[in-house]
Amino acid sequence: MSVETLKSVALPGLLSGLRGGTIPAAAGGTTDLHALALTAQALRFDRPIPPESFNVEETVEDVRRVVPDAVRQPIIRLVIEKSDTAGRDILLQALARAMAVNRFRPHPFDLAHVDPFVEAFAAELGAEALAYSQRNVKAERKQSYFALDSINDETWMLGNRGEKAKYIARRRAEDADLARRLVEAVWDEQDVDSRVRLAGALRVAASSDDKEFLVRLLKDRSPRVRDVARGVLVRLPDYEGDEGHLKTIRDRIRVKQQGILVKRKEMRLELPASVGYYGASEWVQENFGKIGLDEFVAAFGMNLVDTINAAAYDPNMIHGILVMAVCSGDAVTAGRLIDEVIEDKGASFFDIDSAIYEHLTQDERNALVAAVVRPQKWSDLPLKSMERLRALVDGYLPDEIAMRFLTSQALQPTLDFGRHTSADALSHLAVMCPPARRNLLRARFAPLDPRWTDRAILFLDIIEHLEPKND
Repeated sequence: MSVETLKSVALPGLLSGLRGGTIPAAAGGTTDLHALALTAQALRFDRPIPPESFNVEETVEDVRRVVPDAVRQPIIRLVIEKSDTAGRDILLQALARAMAVNRFRPHPFDLAHVDPFVEAFAAELGAEALAYSQRNVKAERKQSYFALDSINDETWMLGNRGEKAKYIARRRAEDADLARRLVEAVWDEQDVDSRVRLAGALRVAASSDDKEFLVRLLKDRSPRVRDVARGVLVRLPDYEGDEGHLKTIRDRIRVKQQGILVKRKEMRLELPASVGYYGASEWVQENFGKIGLDEFVAAFGMNLVDTINAAAYDPNMIHGILVMAVCSGDAVTAGRLIDEVIEDKGASFFDIDSAIYEHLTQDERNALVAAVVRPQKWSDLPLKSMERLRALVDGYLPDEIAMRFLTSQALQPTLDFGRHTSADALSHLAVMCPPARRNLLRARFAPLDPRWTDRAILFLDIIEHLEPKND
């Protein structure tokens, strides 16, 4: 008898417990029990019908190198540290970036131990880490890994916000018109943060050919995008400027002649009645950041030096000049204001919202840092200043600026050192310190209390194993 016969005749009786009586004779068994046993035995060797389709897990192929064994445990130690999560995240972000740049990935056996690190920076840690972070995500929602070394004009929009902006900035230097067209083609599909960064990338090699697109961005629904576009437009020689906004600010400024024998001009800013003392800085940044410095100076018929001298009598007015200089990328003017007029060791510069200068190129940002940051005059390392400095500097500090920090009195082991300089500030310094100056940084850390330096030194121990010179 065939298996099919047993399945069609005897199997119903086996499943029902013979509730319907005896097994039909066609089953071929000598007894009911014999037929049922024969059916059960046949089913053991009966192959099930194969499914029409299979859910096959994709094979993860990660070409990156696994991190050296020497740093596996230090990385785990850095990740699982419980105290001061914000300070730890500063170092983890820098570590993830270093691993992405140098094409390293976590050891597969360590993924579970560094799960918070993988979850936060999976896209920068390689295909295997990204797959691990999405192990519980539904298939239709999983993110595909995007390899930076394969980026081109067809795939650039698949990167994250920073990668897209960097690619467009690089292409602008090579072919400005083509790069602008790439941005125009995908503009409506981008979120606010991406639009801000892409608009800022257009600052590279900006020309009159970009004017039509940039003017269109002045009507963007996001005020951040509009401000960045305006910051690029004011650098174009044939841009007429936002006359309406400039007129609003100009109407709030009073220019008076003072002195009897020696006449001098003074500029005073009248803030809106709704703006209190503590809101003045924010109002000045929001409004003066939308005006080009050259445009502002021309509106009052004075040269830049006379404008600065006239504004110096009003703290809000001189702060507005500083904001315009920073927004315009005028490092010389910003440095002069900090050193000669405001004289607050750069505090007013670091109080400026980073959104004001997010459209500047990296060269312009470095020039601002070189002109304004004077750590040799600091008595400590304010965390806010270090955070803003890191937002300005993409990667390592220029060597000259690094040496200013490493020779600063702010790193002297005084009795009240921990009252003004936190471990987070030292972590920022470790992240920004160029490789050639790390030995000097370690020497400056050595006399300090380990409570402030242990985490930064652990980061330095890890990062030095990931750099090309240690391959």
